Amino acid sequence: MIVVANPQPSLTNVIEIALSSVIILQGMDMRPEVLNFISVAPLPFESAEPAEIARAEILLDAISAPVSDEEAERLVQCFGEDECFGLAWSLVHLVETAPTFEVAEPPQEGDHPWMTVLYQRVMNARARL
Repeated sequence: MIVVANPQPSLTNVIEIALSSVIILQGMDMRPEVLNFISVAPLPFESAEPAEIARAEILLDAISAPVSDEEAERLVQCFGEDECFGLAWSLVHLVETAPTFEVAEPPQEGDHPWMTVLYQRVMNARARL
């Protein structure tokens, strides 16, 4: 008898995996849902297991906007190497809800490519003023 594993995890399994990997860090002025997302950062590659991508999506979706400047400063460190099926853009939009946080200086050699995206969006917004 051959048993074939189901390659697509159920939503219940994905939620269980996400919740089992959540670590709440104490002693910081950030909401638990932000800390939970940071604890599994960076965003996975698009080639990652579906459950890993789903876990990142669930944890990112749990963060309500607006984020504080401190949260935004930590969240910009959570980008992965690709768009992760649009999750990176969701993270960009979430970071942009911070009241005064912005990438105001041009990214330096070796900075993460998403810093260039955030910087360019700030420059575009200032050009429209």
